[in-house]
Amino acid sequence: MYRRKPKSRSPAARSPSPYRKADPTPLELDRFIPWMFMKLQSEYTVVIKRVQQEEFPRGRNSRFVSSSRVSRVSTVSVRQTESYPTLVTTKPSNTSLNVENAIQLTIVYSRAGHAVEITINACPFPINRKLTDVISLSLPYHTRLNKFTCRGKGLDHGVIAEIVKMMQFSNLTDICLDNTFVPQGTYYVLLDQASTLRCLSLSKCRINDIVCRKIAERLEYNGPASRNLRILNLSCNLITDIGAQALGHSLRTNRHIIHLNLCGNSITSVGAGYLLEPLSEFLLSTDEIKERIRRRRDFYSKKVAIPKSSTSTHTNLSIENGKNLKDGEFLQKISSVHSKTVVNLTGVDEKVVVEDFSDPSNTVFKNGRRFSIGNLTLCSLNLGYNYLDYTILSRIIDVLIYQKDQERSLRRTGLLRIVIEGNNLPVGCEEYSKIEMCLVILNNEAWSFKKKRKSSSKARHETSSRNGSSSVVLMS
Repeated sequence: MYRRKPKSRSPAARSPSPYRKADPTPLELDRFIPWMFMKLQSEYTVVIKRVQQEEFPRGRNSRFVSSSRVSRVSTVSVRQTESYPTLVTTKPSNTSLNVENAIQLTIVYSRAGHAVEITINACPFPINRKLTDVISLSLPYHTRLNKFTCRGKGLDHGVIAEIVKMMQFSNLTDICLDNTFVPQGTYYVLLDQASTLRCLSLSKCRINDIVCRKIAERLEYNGPASRNLRILNLSCNLITDIGAQALGHSLRTNRHIIHLNLCGNSITSVGAGYLLEPLSEFLLSTDEIKERIRRRRDFYSKKVAIPKSSTSTHTNLSIENGKNLKDGEFLQKISSVHSKTVVNLTGVDEKVVVEDFSDPSNTVFKNGRRFSIGNLTLCSLNLGYNYLDYTILSRIIDVLIYQKDQERSLRRTGLLRIVIEGNNLPVGCEEYSKIEMCLVILNNEAWSFKKKRKSSSKARHETSSRNGSSSVVLMS
């Protein structure tokens, strides 16, 4: 009897052995980064240390945990709230690759198992571009990874350019380059393009006045990263009154930064005056007035260029059809049409119409001159361990009193925290009590306003839900 021979199967068609380990994917950062780095034939190795993040408990006492971030800081004894500590438990991985001249990476995972932070720890040699390419390849697969940290040696201008490329196709919001030194001082490149960057920490980077001025220029109104950046840390650098003047000039138009840390620099009371001047009412210069007029003209030119919507046609038809009606019926019909009109525009035009013209200067006229009401967005200012003297206390009191008397809109809170410890100031004086009293009042107003706003939003939500349920009943 003829027996047919079985078909031969190619090696690719054979089922994989259960003992064979598959190649790692970008979803497995602990295995993928060392494996991909080895595939690129690099002469270095990568050691990954896995860190499990322990989140703070949520509940009735969660308000007290979050309130310590923006606390009422005493001018005599200041709490250490610059960086809130994160409780972690370390779990080292791939320990077989522990060599002395290896690139050490730390990956922080949340309790849900999502990667939230990646850190390059004190690389003993210049960071290889192959490493940044591997990290860039992995970022799109981890949407929760929002912080990139590089501390110590190994950073140069090329790595900063690669970090800029990372931010374009990732969700990075926090960049920390503390204790690094780039001879070119090109840290300002991180602010050259519009991105989702919200927190930038450049502590102990030997930043001088020239680099500080370039950073401040990119934080002015309509700057590339001025709309998203909220926290700027320039502590322990080489900034003097010249750099403080540049930052103060950017605060005249920037209405998005809420925390500015200049602790441990060489700023005197003159430089601190430049920073405090835009926080109260100040006189606008001729160039600022011209720039404001130009912004208003551009805004209304875009608004006029919007094409007519279908509502205008509907209104005209209603008017033509109402010619044969009586006057009372015609007016009643026109008012009903106007009350029911809804503008349907494209995304860009709708943004121009809905956002009515709002200028950061918010000018007021006094004695024939134009003044700005000041920056009421900055909440925290750290000037500790500089070269301030006794004269700065009166300037701080004037700013706090002005902001206390000023009516604050929805998105403006004013200065709630100021740190001046470590300066050449007296141990105790009457000005300290005045500053404490003003800060207590401002913090209580901010807390009550937040509570009132939360209750009003809850009431609006309940009203809208009731209206929605009643409309359903009417339709049925």
